[in-house]
Amino acid sequence: MKNTLIVVLTLILASCSQEDPAPGSPETTTEGTGNGYETTIRWTSYGIPHIKADDWGSLGFGAGYSLARDAICVLAEEVVTVNGDRARYFGPGEDRKNLNRDVFHRALLSEAAIERFENNMNSDMQAMTDGYIAGYNRYLQDHRGELPTACKGKDWVRPINRDDVAKITVGVGIRYGWGRIVDEIANATPPDDHKDGNATTAALEPLPQLTPDTGKTGSNAYAIGKSLTRNGKGLLLGNPHYPWKGPSRFHMAHFTLPGELDIMGVGLYTTGTFVAIGFNRHVAWSHTVSTALRFTLFELSLVDGNPLAYHFDDEQRELEQRTVTVEVMGADDKIETLEKTVYMSDFGPVFESEDTPWTRDKAYVMRDINFENNRGAPQYFHLGQATSVTDIEESLARHQGVSFVNTVAADRHGNAFYGDMSAIPYVDQELLERCKTGPEQVRGRRVIVLDGSRQDCQWKSDDSAAAPGVLPPEELPRLTTDSYVTNSNDSYWLSNPDQPLEGYAPIIGDEGTARSLRTRAGINFIQEIIDAGKKFDRQTVQDIMYNHRH
Repeated sequence: MKNTLIVVLTLILASCSQEDPAPGSPETTTEGTGNGYETTIRWTSYGIPHIKADDWGSLGFGAGYSLARDAICVLAEEVVTVNGDRARYFGPGEDRKNLNRDVFHRALLSEAAIERFENNMNSDMQAMTDGYIAGYNRYLQDHRGELPTACKGKDWVRPINRDDVAKITVGVGIRYGWGRIVDEIANATPPDDHKDGNATTAALEPLPQLTPDTGKTGSNAYAIGKSLTRNGKGLLLGNPHYPWKGPSRFHMAHFTLPGELDIMGVGLYTTGTFVAIGFNRHVAWSHTVSTALRFTLFELSLVDGNPLAYHFDDEQRELEQRTVTVEVMGADDKIETLEKTVYMSDFGPVFESEDTPWTRDKAYVMRDINFENNRGAPQYFHLGQATSVTDIEESLARHQGVSFVNTVAADRHGNAFYGDMSAIPYVDQELLERCKTGPEQVRGRRVIVLDGSRQDCQWKSDDSAAAPGVLPPEELPRLTTDSYVTNSNDSYWLSNPDQPLEGYAPIIGDEGTARSLRTRAGINFIQEIIDAGKKFDRQTVQDIMYNHRH
């Protein structure tokens, strides 16, 4: 039996854009039933969907339907991207960017990677994902003839499946690792007659900025504890900064599964099955991009006379050659087929730039912690059910599934929490001193280059960590207080200047260095209110956010 939808709306709403509802529009209610799904969605002011269901699959159905309603063209294009079909539908792109992205995604988002992701979800999460897919596809089925101009009538808009969702999710995680060197991975080629000794071809570009640039933009978050709030409960200000356009735009929603979940907040368009930043009746949390590195580079010592093999202790290991086929739309919309090879070591792909040339003696590869991180879905599944910041901290420690952000939280008991308890490679000071090689900075940003020829220079492992190679939770900075914590993209060190966090691995961030103007301004805002003998309430933190004195 096909899903059926009952839509109740007033005539005035029919004239409003689906992607930009007017703030004062009357409610719209959609009820979906059939195929095991029964969902109610209420769209209220500003187009926010309130999704209610009695099972996880039906909740996912509402998530997929409502997100498709608000962002069908963006999501459909992202499906094209992660499946390596951009050049097929949009041409090779300027500087062959589309082609390079296709090579990257086809080579690295392998069947094994997708299987690892899907195997790490429990039955409830699987049900929600299946419902999400059904809801997205149902919206497309019912509205294909009336899609927004950007994708109306386009043959690249199609129903989605589990693999699409997995590829999108994995792709979000690696944005601050492999995702920053897409061109350098796709274009890496072994040395040949055009590469003379240690020289590299003139076509290579300097290595791109590998870590997030928060010098001009960035997120802010405050958690205020009971000793400073007017009502004696916790108070959170989340001020995240992400794009207004594209797949990384935030989408707000309210999810209710009676007895199990009642949460409101935002996720990215590409993480539609869970709330990434939000609140329930007990706890609220926000994120800021952290200073921790999500990757290290490894310098490979190549076998003499064979640039496709490298030394590893007493062994010689061959680079895996992954050849992918990519379709490219050329002149007169004619489709051409190209083959391209990506070269994989045991640690990650070879990438080539002016700063990291592939010569007859050495090559550089990157290991990305988040390509191995399949714990994001269970992480946020459990964060949404937290009842205190203690639950938040325990969930972060258990899963270590947060990909690249700090977590700042407050609860109804009056506690404030900060932690950079994200997925970070287990590279401590001792390992750095033994194994560090190559440059410490690239284009002014810090990098870590390790000796890839030695087993004892690989990331460490600890049984208390969520996975091999992950920095164990007891070595991650965190602070719970009844005072306050804050972060504005600097390191953990002065989350609260009265309680500095010190003695952590350099890969997480620096200590004892000048903080950014934004961090200092944020701390000053709070301190001025404390010095004036005032207490914090909702209006206080709203005034701080809109002040922007800095």
